[in-house]
Amino acid sequence: MIDGDPLHSATPALLQRAGHLAVLRILAAARQEDLDRLASEADALAVRGYTLDPRDPGARIAHGRAAAEIGRRLSVAAAELQAANGALREAILDDAWTPADDPDAFIA
Repeated sequence: MIDGDPLHSATPALLQRAGHLAVLRILAAARQEDLDRLASEADALAVRGYTLDPRDPGARIAHGRAAAEIGRRLSVAAAELQAANGALREAILDDAWTPADDPDAFIA
């Protein structure tokens, strides 16, 4: 550590690894927010379902289709969150990681 700032002593590879982990954390957090938002939409849709007129088959069909669609979107969002968390976990546990391991990394 130089002058109390740990970044002065960090190697470029370490800084790149830290940046890589930060991006993965941000991605996982964004995926969690997407899933939470969709879950709120699904809850609101379920509540609207309680107010449907039981004599209106068109409304019930539309509600069923909307529920199926949000169910599909929830499944996709959950899978994306699981993938993002898995990538983060794998990156954290990968002690042998080097900047060359990231094919999308910018190499000067």
